[in-house]
Amino acid sequence: MTILFLSSFPIDANKGGVQRVTETLALEFKRLEHSVIYLCVAEHAPVEVKGIPQYIFPDAVNKILNCQDYLVGLVDKLKIDVIINQASMHKQLLAILNGVAKRREKKVKIITVHHNCISCYLENYRNIVLDNIGPTSILKRFDYPFVWWLLKRYNKIKYGNQFKKILDISDNLVLLSPRFVAELKSYGVYKNINKVTAIPNPAPYRSQEGVEKFKENRLLYVGRLDYHQKRVDLLLDIWGRLQGSFPDWSFDILGDGPMRKHMQEKIAKLDLQRIILHGYADPQPFLQRSKFFCMTSAFEGFGMVLVEAQAYGVVPFAFNCYTGLQDIIVDKKSGMIFDKFDVDSYVKGLTHLMRNEDLRQEMASNAQEGLVKYYPENITDSWIKLMKQS
Repeated sequence: MTILFLSSFPIDANKGGVQRVTETLALEFKRLEHSVIYLCVAEHAPVEVKGIPQYIFPDAVNKILNCQDYLVGLVDKLKIDVIINQASMHKQLLAILNGVAKRREKKVKIITVHHNCISCYLENYRNIVLDNIGPTSILKRFDYPFVWWLLKRYNKIKYGNQFKKILDISDNLVLLSPRFVAELKSYGVYKNINKVTAIPNPAPYRSQEGVEKFKENRLLYVGRLDYHQKRVDLLLDIWGRLQGSFPDWSFDILGDGPMRKHMQEKIAKLDLQRIILHGYADPQPFLQRSKFFCMTSAFEGFGMVLVEAQAYGVVPFAFNCYTGLQDIIVDKKSGMIFDKFDVDSYVKGLTHLMRNEDLRQEMASNAQEGLVKYYPENITDSWIKLMKQS
């Protein structure tokens, strides 16, 4: 088969979870002797990534007809059998795919992947919005249950229509957890529900043996620096409450994003010590020496960083912000899960395990053992079966 991954950004495994997933799947498909191509939205991008050719649209994606022509030409020229759309909520790319679906003479299969949760955004909507606006915002004046009910109702209709459009265009919609399939119906999505399936993301790393000897007293975060989804502001609050009790521990934060400058200012204002913003960096050396991974997201689709942490025996901590989290972490066995935004319990949990080395090692071992189901060869089996379905 010839498989094209469609992405809203160039593929760079160090820039985010979707990119790492795409690269992991692509390399595994290539190992199985399938042809793989990337097509992304960008002004400039490497023409090849680890032996896989990468194309870019020659026109801005708002020039829908031009981009449709280009993609149809690419499908014909490269004899593409399957398009895997990694940008489910990108309206321009969906419009381009819609035109391709209607104009295709050769049957090319279109599979769209939704790389986020389904219900969790709406469930956490008030908290997400209020914690990310200024104190003088007009929304503060309308902080009433009925207002939030109306806003949630509006978004449920809006996203429900988006999912219906995805299912009209695509041969299949892939969600990252079986738990999300039932949640999709709560958006009023019943037509074409037979097109929906669940395939988790593959782990980019296998369980690493012998990493315990490299462990240091370090906490770790890897991801985008934003307050809207990732709630990295809470990382600083958590560390502020821990640093005084653990003078021989440090906190590494990898990644970049819109709130980096604000985080630097807050670190200085709160006089936080031994916390370093590294920017983009290869996470593997940090995973090797860290003991705990801290995720504070308000919503996620899969949480790729969690399985990456488990591969290196880094015990993950997370808020119970999406139902798929329980697929990855078994609470108090392979990691720790806390009620949404319950910082007090999060700090207590870290404090307990930072002082209990035997329990930490036991949980790290459990996490590594549970990783096998996410090995790429197991995940690609499901993908191959789906792509071969008529």
